[in-house]
Amino acid sequence: LKHTQVWPGRGIIVESDEPIIVYGMTRYQYTSDGFLAIPTHALGKQYIVSSYRETADFVSQSLTPYVSIVGVYDNTQVFFYFGGNGNSRINLGGGQYRQPGSTITAKLNRGDDWLIASEGAYSDLGGSKVKANKPVAVISGNHCADVPTGVAACDVLIEQEYPMTSWGRKYHVTPIGGRKRSSELRLFAKEVGTHFYRDYQNETQDQAFWVNDATWGVEGVGWITTRASIDSNTGMVVTADKPIEVVQYNPGINDDNVDSDPFQMML
Repeated sequence: LKHTQVWPGRGIIVESDEPIIVYGMTRYQYTSDGFLAIPTHALGKQYIVSSYRETADFVSQSLTPYVSIVGVYDNTQVFFYFGGNGNSRINLGGGQYRQPGSTITAKLNRGDDWLIASEGAYSDLGGSKVKANKPVAVISGNHCADVPTGVAACDVLIEQEYPMTSWGRKYHVTPIGGRKRSSELRLFAKEVGTHFYRDYQNETQDQAFWVNDATWGVEGVGWITTRASIDSNTGMVVTADKPIEVVQYNPGINDDNVDSDPFQMML
């Protein structure tokens, strides 16, 4: 990918005469991940991107986090509100770049794929917002992400995002079998001023462990990263007073010296 652009007709649309289940899979030795494809009737017009920070330093490697927005209907206008982190930048080609906090737009027809990538060392697209006038499909991920950042070994991540219309207020985060430490979580909110609570403890506004200042943007403003515990492999329940999204990331092998690679999982 030389720069962010729309690829006409590159989206894959699967149709059948009876209900089916479809999975997408990236499969390579030592680095694989997959996602459950969301049927057209369950797609939405607004999403938050949950892709993780990329491992590449843009010296020895030039790998990028990415977002793939696929048009389902003709004449769909899509806005991309750029979150990420301070190292992120989008290359539009022709010497044009966009920084976090900016907005770019594109028009998609059925089957078009708007592929957005972020350049820069350890850059991120997490916390970006997608808004369209018609339902679209949004897939995000990384070529090789360390989870947590700087903890080997990296792995490909990929997930199809859930539209905001499907978000809830209570999520059970389960431990990943065999690990010694809890997964990383990213927490996103649909509305400004959402109060987040851990394990039902002190569910009053002044006892929330986090209140967001924005619905999209950079880490710490529009979203946060957290763990149930760094010392044990325990689960947790995340609740909120407004709709939220919780995404779980399995750490790499060097996090606890247990044979396991990163993967991303929508809850």
